[in-house]
Amino acid sequence: MRIFSTTTVVPGLMLCRFSSGLNYENAEIFLQMVLAAIREERPSPRLLILRCAFIDSVDYIAARMLAELSDRLRSEGVSLLLCECSPQVRKFLSECEALETIGLENVLTSIEAAMAAFSPEPMSSDGFALKP
Repeated sequence: MRIFSTTTVVPGLMLCRFSSGLNYENAEIFLQMVLAAIREERPSPRLLILRCAFIDSVDYIAARMLAELSDRLRSEGVSLLLCECSPQVRKFLSECEALETIGLENVLTSIEAAMAAFSPEPMSSDGFALKP
């Protein structure tokens, strides 16, 4: 099994999976892999869904990296959603204040909820909008 993978579901929507804990040892590598995958994809994604089901732990450095990733993607017109986070990971991201940057509304319980949030028609300036 590959530790990092990305898949384009429909144009504009990219899924990313990381099958390991995120920590100081791999946070920068993860960040660079995600940014490279986004930049290489054509057409450019408007939404990246990070499936967190296999991320069993996150340390402070990785939590700050996820906040930085959210900011960097936002500046490139890409929205970040986290889905399937364990309660422990979600709690830690909240305690580290990473969720303040990522946005609580961008942390969803299931892949189905995350995919339902994608609108193929741009509805906002960043090309992403949650459906009512």
